[in-house]
Amino acid sequence: LTRDATGQPASKLIDEHLVREARRQLAYTQAPVGAVAEALGFADAAHFSRVFARATGMSPRAFRRGLGAQAAS
Repeated sequence: LTRDATGQPASKLIDEHLVREARRQLAYTQAPVGAVAEALGFADAAHFSRVFARATGMSPRAFRRGLGAQAAS
């Protein structure tokens, strides 16, 4: 049904939602990456990192470091 309605598989929509929430948590909290992964329901931080990197082109840690560099500028 999801594919018929949106043209995308449900798994892709779920991953997009999880990555959006992960970006928010990484930007606005100091929670460790593993804690963010656990809070979002990932079995382990490695799987979370792969999903995040595939969606954003960078690791969760690199994303957070990039935010720090932007704030310092």
